[in-house]
Amino acid sequence: MQVARHRKLFLPAYLILGVVLILLVFISISTYQMFHRQRRYTQDMVRRQGLGLLHALESGIHSSRLTPGSNPLAIRQYIRELVQIQDVAYLYFVDDQGRITLSAVSNGAQPARPSPRWPDTEAGIQTRVVQAKDGTEIYEIAKRYLPSKDDAAADHAPVRTVVIGLQMTAFNAARRADLHHAFIMTVIVLALGAGAIYFIYVIQKYHQVNRSLRQTQEYARQVVASLASGLLSIDPEGRVVTHNQPALKLLDIAPGEIDGIALNGYLDFDAAGITDTLAKCRPNLDREILYQTGNQDPLPLSVSVTPITHDNRTCRGAVILIRDLSRIKALEAQMRQAEKLAAVGGLAAGVAHEIRNPLSSIKGFARFLQKKMAADDKESEYTQVIIKEVERINAVVNDLLTLARPMTVNWEHTDVAELLDHAVRLVQPDAGANAIAVHLDIDVDIKPICADTNQLTQALLNLLLNAVHAIGREGAITVGAQLEENDQWCQIWVEDDGPGIEEEFQEKIFDPFFTTRDKGIGLGLAIVHTIVENHGGRIEVASPPPGGKRGSRFTVRLPRMKDRCALEEE
Repeated sequence: MQVARHRKLFLPAYLILGVVLILLVFISISTYQMFHRQRRYTQDMVRRQGLGLLHALESGIHSSRLTPGSNPLAIRQYIRELVQIQDVAYLYFVDDQGRITLSAVSNGAQPARPSPRWPDTEAGIQTRVVQAKDGTEIYEIAKRYLPSKDDAAADHAPVRTVVIGLQMTAFNAARRADLHHAFIMTVIVLALGAGAIYFIYVIQKYHQVNRSLRQTQEYARQVVASLASGLLSIDPEGRVVTHNQPALKLLDIAPGEIDGIALNGYLDFDAAGITDTLAKCRPNLDREILYQTGNQDPLPLSVSVTPITHDNRTCRGAVILIRDLSRIKALEAQMRQAEKLAAVGGLAAGVAHEIRNPLSSIKGFARFLQKKMAADDKESEYTQVIIKEVERINAVVNDLLTLARPMTVNWEHTDVAELLDHAVRLVQPDAGANAIAVHLDIDVDIKPICADTNQLTQALLNLLLNAVHAIGREGAITVGAQLEENDQWCQIWVEDDGPGIEEEFQEKIFDPFFTTRDKGIGLGLAIVHTIVENHGGRIEVASPPPGGKRGSRFTVRLPRMKDRCALEEE
């Protein structure tokens, strides 16, 4: 398409240049032919004029019974009258030795040197073009002069040659005029050719500038399209002028509906600062708003508005940059979670040792008292309760210490399928006792990851036990795994068909000591969160799970980190 358009631009210039070349060739050929034809015509005309003069000379001499030798004065007077005719430069007679015997000139013209060879027949005529001493061209025509047979002195009259020189001034003037005309035509044609060449040069420059402009526009379009954030430009009335794909996705607008729509029907101009920017022509940066898209949760957005100004500082529109803050908000939540865990860790580190020592003493005395009492003694039951509660408190302290001290990750080659199978076997007794079926849904092409197998086993066991407790009796648990994002991440999930988690609790379930069970401690999911973070991963909860109506799904995403363990692709 662009090549055809480029050729169309050059076509007029090429046509003009072609016409100019054809005209140059035509003018050159026609000028040459004209000069050649005119020279022949002029020479023929001058020849005829010379022959007429020769005939007149012979007729005059014969009618007057004169010979060049009989009455020189009369002949000289006669030829002087002949040279007064226009364009006659001179006239002279020469003998057989080439000596001029009689001559007459016009206006001081000097005869050219006689030719050593003249016609030797009675009707023989010789012509030549010579150059006079003043530089002008002279057309000479020579003919044998023979006395008349009726002339009494004919037998004694010498044979002589008469030469007439005719000026070619008119011919030269006409040729100069033709040359001048040809020169003017050539200049005009060359000017047209120069104009065509300049036109081609201008078109070439235009094409280069146009191509550079298209490349710049394409590059700018690609830059805008490649932005991770949404980009919009609007006119002073708030109608959309340009946009990129992320903007459509964030605002949930169909591509065919965006051009020329009023953006204030989608975005709150006052809350986003767009109204202030259009009115006062000043930027408003990083305004946080909640954008409602369909039946989904409000989407947190950051909106930055920059005015587009004229030279007179009037606002002719605005550029709007939209960023999705969902990930940032999630990271902030993770930071708050980490801060809570750090606070719990500090608390646990401070009180763990103070609690464990008294617990050991209490447990020891309880066992001592239990041994002193009879087996059927009622007080023996009380000591057993004391021992169980001390062990439960000790378990809580151990969990707190797990949160308190940094976990050292022992990186090793971990087979995901074996890891999940082992975790399921550990929880199978508890699940079977409550008539809960546990299913494995592992991708057959799953590849190994680099992780701490023991820590991941603990995390999976906590998730599975939570699922068993959530179901209670008669249900199903699905444990699955697959690779994603070009095999760079491993996704592991635990899904149950229990009652699920209320929406208001979903953001708190990873907080330490948060639990909805009567006998729960609230540290299991907090420990899972810590283990996943130590592996550079993230954990998410969905209740109900995608495509389900009840239950929960906990999804753990872990980087494979092949370089750390030098994993080989299978």
